[in-house]
Amino acid sequence: MRTFYIFCILFIPVQIACVEAQSLSGQDRMDWWNEARFGMFIHFGIYSVPSGVYNGEIMGRNWYAEWIHMQGNWPNGIPEKEYKKFAKQFNPKSFNADEWIRMAKEAGMKYFLITAKHHDGFALWPTKVSKYNVVDATPFKRDILGELASACKNMVSNLGFITRIGRTGGIKGEQCLPGRPMNWVQNLKCHSQPRLSSMIIGTKSVCHKYTN
Repeated sequence: MRTFYIFCILFIPVQIACVEAQSLSGQDRMDWWNEARFGMFIHFGIYSVPSGVYNGEIMGRNWYAEWIHMQGNWPNGIPEKEYKKFAKQFNPKSFNADEWIRMAKEAGMKYFLITAKHHDGFALWPTKVSKYNVVDATPFKRDILGELASACKNMVSNLGFITRIGRTGGIKGEQCLPGRPMNWVQNLKCHSQPRLSSMIIGTKSVCHKYTN
């Protein structure tokens, strides 16, 4: 039986956080976060399958397992075709959204955050932007974000999603052709914006943006 490792750190606002729909100003949101202080931030994705080890060797540069796509086989990274094979092994059958949220609440945490999409481009919800997601590309075939959203709603807990500008998926168009160099604004338009729209529709949440 394969063990899936989950990596938790205290939350620093990185790119976006999605919370239940509220009409709050930017200052109100920051005031809320400064008051909440204590929360859980989970990295979870197909990088949990190798858990920081590729071909029997611990990845290079640092030991952040979510970066193994780029840092496994250091300094070359894991080839795209090889890395995507981890999706076929991603099947966390014991995942229980209610247990995760209940554990966070019982520990006194005020919010729960998870990597909806890390730099590898793999999405933990059935986005329409790309088939490279937990429902279409893995044997698990469950909407992890949707289940967490339901658990948070039932337990009246604040839920946040972190998405990173990275690879895979995007809108069709000349400036989104594969392999074409893009600045961060083009990357946001081609990769992150379509996915965020899909996430908002799918989870019925409103995304409040934060930057560091």
